[in-house]
Amino acid sequence: MSKAPKAPVGQVIHIAREFGGIVGAGGIKDVTRGLCTAAADLGIDTHIFLPFTRSAEDAVDFPLQQGISLEVPLNYSDQQRRETCTIFHGQPQDRLTVHLVQAQRYRFLSEGDRPIERHGIYQYTHAEAQALGRPDLVGQGYIDYFAMNVLLVKAALQTLGTWHQPPGLIHAHDGHAALWAPIARAGHEDWAPALAHVPVVTTIHNAGLGYHQDVGDLDFAQAICGLPWQVVSGCLLDGHFNPLVAAGLYGDIVNTVSENYARELQYSGQDALTGWLGHHLLGRGVELAGITNGIDPRAFDPTAGPASGLAAAFDIAEGQWAGKETCKQSLLENLAAPAGGTVHGAISYQRDSPLFTFIGRLDTQKGVDTMAQAWAELAQTEAEAQLLALGDGSPTLAQQLADLTQQWPGRFCFVQGYDEQLARQIYAGGDFCLVPSRFEPCGLTDFTAQLLGNIPIAHQVGGLVKTVDGQHGLGYLGGAQQLATAMRRGLELYRQPDRTELHRIQQEAVANIHRHFTWEQVLQRKYWPLYQRALAKGRPALPY
Repeated sequence: MSKAPKAPVGQVIHIAREFGGIVGAGGIKDVTRGLCTAAADLGIDTHIFLPFTRSAEDAVDFPLQQGISLEVPLNYSDQQRRETCTIFHGQPQDRLTVHLVQAQRYRFLSEGDRPIERHGIYQYTHAEAQALGRPDLVGQGYIDYFAMNVLLVKAALQTLGTWHQPPGLIHAHDGHAALWAPIARAGHEDWAPALAHVPVVTTIHNAGLGYHQDVGDLDFAQAICGLPWQVVSGCLLDGHFNPLVAAGLYGDIVNTVSENYARELQYSGQDALTGWLGHHLLGRGVELAGITNGIDPRAFDPTAGPASGLAAAFDIAEGQWAGKETCKQSLLENLAAPAGGTVHGAISYQRDSPLFTFIGRLDTQKGVDTMAQAWAELAQTEAEAQLLALGDGSPTLAQQLADLTQQWPGRFCFVQGYDEQLARQIYAGGDFCLVPSRFEPCGLTDFTAQLLGNIPIAHQVGGLVKTVDGQHGLGYLGGAQQLATAMRRGLELYRQPDRTELHRIQQEAVANIHRHFTWEQVLQRKYWPLYQRALAKGRPALPY
């Protein structure tokens, strides 16, 4: 085990709505698990607070102990009220403790005349919408999203207030936990005054519109947060109380998940996609730090072969490629839909036909429409090219992909739905992984693809610039035409005798991850100095 960094900060407490293997919907789960696991491996006393959702109950595979019960103040504008919570805790590994906040709000929908179990994390599921008689709610955010976030923050505050001494540092994740800094520093009789002085780092995982967790009802925001009016009214963006603005003004450091994304948000027109959040923060003296996410290579090791769900093992570093071709053949000959999903079209295995892949949320942010246009252009002239897409999301984009399978039978296949094991098999079986995002804070798709020998073709925005063109993959900048051009470059590599250049890129990509982007390296080289900067600031509590 590696040594812990010098000058330890003491206990590090993470506050988040996601954690890999327990509860998650996006990239936050990978970051929190990666950071927490790496810190614990380095000997740092690490804790994370999460909502105890239905999915978390099903996923936890380590013993839990019931801890304290709390009455958390959660006032509405016209009502003084409290919600009961019970804190459960357990250790998935030494020096890492998971604290799960159990509350009615996390188990049942708050609307309707009868209790309806909540199965989603952020959005209404099909079953929930049907139970409410509101099919239009599918995919929309929960109506009580703001209360869910505030409850998590306040429950963690009350719990930490019962400990013998305050922690060394709080690491809050995204808009869901960004209210930690203002709420802790405003002070309250229900939690220890010392918590107002604990350094706070807030990580913005996605600054795009719709991810801020902001609220337009300012009276409600003041009541439920318990904040002074001058704090609420002073943290507005486009007329809404914005937790990310509040974290910037009342926390110690705000970072985002790649250096390039931080630059885009504060020094480029890309910030228009956030409602100018980055420029607003910069104008108020808050400069974003940027740290590119890491990955755990052990989680995507193709040498494990069948033990990790792959049809065969292969070794990129040693240049042993036969197993990867077996993975492609098995994938295409045994392709089946995940639970609740649908397979549109089919692709027949052809040994010398390159397989392009796409894995991701069906959303315009992810560039799904760009990919569809690029494929339509490429497929007309490149008869051997094949494309397999996996994902779910926008019904409009899903229909667009389903229609393409009819236009290009035998060459285009769309699996609607998602399954982690199937995704792993597609990464391992594919030759090129399309990552056409319009904006991307960091992106782990390119890393995952690289570890499984699938060369990313990535739009050079945000954190995707880590896929250096010609070294770790193929990069492009622009729209569908530029993506199609990059795909043709991939075909040229594939057609070369012995695929020497293609294999060089595959091997260099994996070596680059091991050199620079394991979570242990990211923590030691990047996050630890950031934590030390936060410790040096020591902001005072807010006055009422």
